[in-house]
Amino acid sequence: MLGDTETLKPGGGSVQRTVARRDCRDTQRTSWRNHVDVDVIGEIGTGEKPMNQAEVNCRVY
Repeated sequence: MLGDTETLKPGGGSVQRTVARRDCRDTQRTSWRNHVDVDVIGEIGTGEKPMNQAEVNCRVY
């Protein structure tokens, strides 16, 4: 499931945030990964795709 796309304006500091949250449906051990892709208008992007991974006792359906 892909999330919604958010567009942030330049500046604004920590006031400008996007979040993704879902409630846990049960406590089965689950591996989660997140990927953040940032596109800056007028700049060439790189092929880097940093990911974070965690094992948590939460499953979302």
